[in-house]
Amino acid sequence: MENIQYENHTDKSAALRMSFSNSKRCNVHFHRNFEILYVTQGAMDGEINGTYYSAEEDDIVFVSNYYTHYHSCTREPHEHCCVIVPANMSSEFIGKFKNKTLPCLLTDKEFNRKIKNILLTPNFNTLPEMVKKGYMMVMFGMLLDHYDTVEVETSPDTELIIQILNYIEDNYQKDLTLETLAKQFGYNKYYFSKLFSRYVKENLTTYINIIRLQHLMKQAVKQSKPNIASLAFDNGFDSLATFYRYFSKMYGCSPSEYLSSVKSD
Repeated sequence: MENIQYENHTDKSAALRMSFSNSKRCNVHFHRNFEILYVTQGAMDGEINGTYYSAEEDDIVFVSNYYTHYHSCTREPHEHCCVIVPANMSSEFIGKFKNKTLPCLLTDKEFNRKIKNILLTPNFNTLPEMVKKGYMMVMFGMLLDHYDTVEVETSPDTELIIQILNYIEDNYQKDLTLETLAKQFGYNKYYFSKLFSRYVKENLTTYINIIRLQHLMKQAVKQSKPNIASLAFDNGFDSLATFYRYFSKMYGCSPSEYLSSVKSD
């Protein structure tokens, strides 16, 4: 099962965030915000909206808004800098893109090191938002001036899909069905189902249960002795059989095995 996650919490944040990570893998996800990855050490492979890439040290990976993407490191030790540019901040320069975007892989290493100098600004995250915004405006201006743009893949129903996913994220504990969601958004259920599957690349029921599982396991790993049955019902599953079926598809093991592996890391 392809586990595509919409990062609702990322889009709700109004803060410009920059962080360094040595994570070995990032699962398939998408969000409204722009994302920039700068490989500071090692190498990574990944995919952005169906385009595969291999990035090495001093390469930049650019993720346009709403593009599905993931990555995994291929050379240890590995580190990359990740910048999430919130929609409220990107609105002032997004017009510069129009129907264009930057390529997903930017490989002029000598030029990229100029961008790296911006990212390495001391105490970047503690700077005033206006100062951070200024740095981002300079960085995007440099990138757009140096690299040629490419055609963006437009999705006329994207905003509707985001509304639907936000609604699911906020109401996953409730009894959500194709019928109730189609009615909520004023669509025929057959059209609604096809629309959702086309853009999210997952059927509606599976996606809802993926969201439930993700929230459930976030809660479970924080507890010393989690009551899995109680958590399943609290997070919207209508039966334990349904919960275990989806858990097995998503994680390939039992909840106890998964929790043991996570807590032993």
